[in-house]
This record gives sequence, structure tokens and C-alpha cells, in this order.
Amino acid sequence: MKTRRPLTVFLILAVTLPLVYYAIVLLHEWGHGTTAWLFGYKGSPFDVRYGGWLLLHCDEIVPYDRIIESGDGLQAALIGISGFTVSTTLFLFSLFSLNRRFGARSLWLLSVFFWSCVLNMTAIFGYIPLDTFSTEGDIGRFVHGLNISPWLVFIPGTILVAAGLYRLLRQEIVKVYIFAPIRTVLMRRILLGTSLCLIFLLLYTHGYNPFTDSGTNTFSKVLAALSILLVPILFVLCNPSKNWVEQTEKRFRENPPNPTFHAG
Repeated sequence: MKTRRPLTVFLILAVTLPLVYYAIVLLHEWGHGTTAWLFGYKGSPFDVRYGGWLLLHCDEIVPYDRIIESGDGLQAALIGISGFTVSTTLFLFSLFSLNRRFGARSLWLLSVFFWSCVLNMTAIFGYIPLDTFSTEGDIGRFVHGLNISPWLVFIPGTILVAAGLYRLLRQEIVKVYIFAPIRTVLMRRILLGTSLCLIFLLLYTHGYNPFTDSGTNTFSKVLAALSILLVPILFVLCNPSKNWVEQTEKRFRENPPNPTFHAG
């Protein structure tokens, strides 16, 4: 691994974050748009509300209620779940890529794949578990379109999301510490804190507020409150100064998770 200046590492991480954000939000909404277009509900896959330069209120503008009322609940469910499917696919692909040699040796690719994991987890967590019992959002529309119990999605979905979060915060962020590299505890804390805020708080900037939305029940509001509390809790548990972080870093250096990894 080449020696990199801390300023270079910081600038590349800072530059790639908004670029990845734009790509992920657009691909998510175009996923909805493409499915709606295939079913004949849109004239173009790219016919979405972009919500300004920051994409704060980007929306697929699909008439889900009208589709369900017309008896096409399955189509509404598939349109609703397509954005979530795109986010999940991108998360898994980025997770896989972080374990490849090109993901470890190129700081640009390392940054892109890491931020892709973080921002796609933002979307995933916003829907499961937070949105599962709502009448709005990707999972809510999927559940109502199929007319199934939300518990059938909530229980297995929450387990899988928890596993993804565990992997991201237990292993992948440590790989970034090593291979970026980010050597100081302060900079590692900044990266951790930024990641946690993006995962658990960014969704509230996009017109989503489970505490006031009419389609949200009490259980979802409790989950939202608990998810906000996860930011300080996980920051303490995953603090880079913890012994387990040092042990994980040592293990990755001595026994790389993939034969093509080189800690340098």
C-alpha cells in the first residue's frame, strides 16, 4: 500500500461522498421509474421529481393508491420494492468490492465502495425496520400492494439489516482505517461519526418524519426514536480507541480476508 498524505485521504473521501450520494439517490428513484415504465404507468424511466440540486425531495411520483384501487396490487408492490432492491443490490456489490484487490489499492475506489455501503444502508435502514408498518414508502407500499402482514417483512428483514450493519461497522470501516490509511484516532472518529449520522439521520432531511407522517403508527415512531439513539450508542461501542478495533486491525493485517489484499 502506497503511503498517502492525510490531506489527500481526507480530500478524496470528501469528494467521493457527494458524488456517490447523487448516484445512489438517482439510481434508487430510476429503479422505481423503470419498473413503473415497464408496467405502463410512466412515459419514461427518468420521469421523476428530482427535488432540486440536493435531491432532498426526490420522488418517483407513482400513483400507488390508484394502482392498488384498480386491482393491480402486485404491480404497485413491485414498483414500490424496486428502489429498495436497487439499494440492496448496490450495498451487496459494494460490500463485495471492498474485499477485492482493486478496492483496497485504489483510494478512489475504496472511498466509492465504502460510501456506497454507508449510503445504501441509509436507504435500507429507512425502509426496514422504520418504514415496514407505514402505508407510505417502498416497503409499506410493497406490504399493502400484496396485502400481507408487515411482520412477514419486518422480522427477517430486520435480522438481515442488523447483520449488514454489524458487518459494516465491525469490519468494513476498519478496512478503510487500514487501507486508506487513516492513522489517527481523531480522523477515525470523524469517519465513524459521519457514517453513523448518514445512516441514521440523513433520511430526516429528505421529507421523511415518522413522528408526524400520517401513515406512521406508534410502533414505527418508537423505532425511529430508538434509531436516533443508536448514533451515540454505536459511536461509543465502535469507537476506534476500543481494543476490539485494534485487534480486528491486527487480524486483517496478519490474515487478510482475501488473498488479494495487501496491507502494505
